[in-house]
Amino acid sequence: MGNGWGLALALGGLLGTGCRKPAPPAPEPPPVRLAIVPEGPTVTAGRVVKFLADITDGPIEGVVWNVLEAEGGAVDNLGRYRAALVPGGYTLEARLVSGRASARTRVTVVAAPNGNIAAPARVRRLATGLRASVTPVPGSTYAWTVRGGRLLAGEATDAVTFEAGEDARVLLACRVTNAAGDSVDSALELPVAPPQTLTVKPAEATVTVGGRMKFGYTLEGGDGGVLWQLPDPGAGALDADGNYRAPGCPGRFQVRVVSREEPGAQAVAQVNVVAAPTGVIAAPASVPAGAAGLSAAVAPQEGMTYQWSVTGGAATGGAASPNLTFRAGPGPKLTLRCLLTNPAGDTLRLACTLPVLPRP
Repeated sequence: MGNGWGLALALGGLLGTGCRKPAPPAPEPPPVRLAIVPEGPTVTAGRVVKFLADITDGPIEGVVWNVLEAEGGAVDNLGRYRAALVPGGYTLEARLVSGRASARTRVTVVAAPNGNIAAPARVRRLATGLRASVTPVPGSTYAWTVRGGRLLAGEATDAVTFEAGEDARVLLACRVTNAAGDSVDSALELPVAPPQTLTVKPAEATVTVGGRMKFGYTLEGGDGGVLWQLPDPGAGALDADGNYRAPGCPGRFQVRVVSREEPGAQAVAQVNVVAAPTGVIAAPASVPAGAAGLSAAVAPQEGMTYQWSVTGGAATGGAASPNLTFRAGPGPKLTLRCLLTNPAGDTLRLACTLPVLPRP
């Protein structure tokens, strides 16, 4: 009887267990979301940026950091990223230790700002059209200032045009800011050279039409050379070495020389272009022996000088003028000569021989 009760209790326990409802399944944990902060930054080459892993809907756990590209920089296990030295685009990855989530962001690495200013070693007082520049870096901005002068153009670009003032120096300054927001300030002081002094030699000249001459100059306070100019129309021709050729018509003209470095330094020569000596001697076809009061002439020309001589007779007046008076000798011939000299020093020699007729 005792054994029967034990079997019944055992069977009842089994039957009771089989009638229980199964326990519901455990809910799936929500998906873990992972983001990298900051996202898509621009970083200067070689600089360090701290990234954070933002975990949502999951427990805080360790993160493994990695840079996917070779030579793309380095990142430690705390998310401190040292940017690559070569500008470009690189991928930073964060992955949970559990492997349940990962995230990536693109990092743009740009060159460091370069503020080294290139400019003339020195400038001239009041010189204009001067240039200065820094090495251009794509995506950078530029802000120029100048003291002791004035900016003319390009103050927000990598190259500026400026002019010098009257101070003893010009101070150029430029702030360069790259696309990552990093800035560098540079300054360069340029000494201002004293004013140049330019003279032209000769300061006055007289040249025969079509004639040639060379002008020279003396330039004090500079060695950049000069420019030669003819400001007057029809003044002739002038080459880069100061060689001048007069025009074909008389007139008064200017020859100007200008310093290349300091255009305000210049000098002017006055050029008087004169006619060439021309003419023939007008005289009797023949003269009687011993005759006096005879005359000969050449056409007068402005600025010309005259020098007469007589062979086989004698000058009696006007030997230094266009009109000569003379007397004949005993014969059998008489020669008249006239030397014409223009203001440029060019000469013309005229001569004529007259038969001397015996007196009846």
